[in-house]
Amino acid sequence: MNYAYGKPDSDMGLVIDFTAEENYMAMCFKDTGIPFDPFSYESEEDPNQADALSIGGRGIRIFTSIMDEYSYERRENVNIVYAKKYV
Repeated sequence: MNYAYGKPDSDMGLVIDFTAEENYMAMCFKDTGIPFDPFSYESEEDPNQADALSIGGRGIRIFTSIMDEYSYERRENVNIVYAKKYV
């Protein structure tokens, strides 16, 4: 959120939708921050050195290792992240 809006007092908006079906659960995150594809983020930091990681990027790494499917799109000035986990 810091990246998307710049300042803590910015006009922030985030919507999270959850869906659960028999064999999966899905999430959809929508925000009106600046365009940002979290899945194109590439850290040069060593993930095996926890102390070396800076703030930012850790959550993306965890998210992509847990979820089975995920995607990003920008539509009508809204960032949209979809994620699905099969159970």
